[in-house]
Amino acid sequence: MQDGLAATLLPIGLAVIMVGIGLSLTPSQFKRSLDSKSIISWALAGQIILVPLIALALSFVLGLPPVLAIGMVLLAAAPGGITTNLFAHLGKGNVPLSIVLTVISSIAMMATMPFWVWVGTQVFTDPTGDMGVITVPPAEALGLVIGVVGIPVAIGMFIRAKSAKLAAKLEKLISVVGLVVLVGIFIFLIIDLGHELLPLLEQVGLAVIIFNAVIMAAGWAIPAALKRPIEDKIAISVEYGLRNSTMAMVIALSVIGSTEIAAPAMLFSVTMYVFGVALAIWRRRTMKRESVTLDAVGSPTAP
Repeated sequence: MQDGLAATLLPIGLAVIMVGIGLSLTPSQFKRSLDSKSIISWALAGQIILVPLIALALSFVLGLPPVLAIGMVLLAAAPGGITTNLFAHLGKGNVPLSIVLTVISSIAMMATMPFWVWVGTQVFTDPTGDMGVITVPPAEALGLVIGVVGIPVAIGMFIRAKSAKLAAKLEKLISVVGLVVLVGIFIFLIIDLGHELLPLLEQVGLAVIIFNAVIMAAGWAIPAALKRPIEDKIAISVEYGLRNSTMAMVIALSVIGSTEIAAPAMLFSVTMYVFGVALAIWRRRTMKRESVTLDAVGSPTAP
């Protein structure tokens, strides 16, 4: 996903989708999310501390080779990816909360990612011998979030504020674009990995799949413990479960220079969409069943 057509089209497609998501949002929704400082604090603490600890523990329990264990930690230290907001929308979650968490975690990641990679090298020993100091380019990290998430959402919200009727029409159109982009992402990922997919599954498949499932469960459990609504559970679950694997791959390949360290992120790029789609489908089916039940209860019975 670093090179070629996929890398070029993905940010453009997501930016268009974020305009569509913005068409359904209002400033008051963001205000409510920002007023909920408790859930934001706990969610960020889990994102920054709990998720990397899960990767460390899982790598140790499964006895992963040091090079793959550090790759798992690097992946876990990455922030939520820009597609988290799309999946929060698809799963009828709290989209403003998802956007707030994506922005803050992307900023915090510039300091926390190097720290967790250093912890990984201490626990599992630096397999390359020359990993050195890992840095995250701030312009690239912030530019991606602002350009693909912030500005497009603001454009969508502006259109809604000017004309709710136009916003409703555009939202339906962009929903179709979103589905096409989502399918395209998955196809491009499979094509990009090609013959590498099966070897990756053999090397680190079990660890990545378990990791993906556990961190999404953790993202659900934190708001559940705080007795938050299901919309927050969906948002935080996808924020944990869909990580910025592209950033992890770029650092592994370009900064560290290790394909093996990049391996967990490469495979995770596929599994996270499988888990994300499954959660969105489950949520929509649940809502549909609840709607049918309410209609049945509320409809008059024949004498």
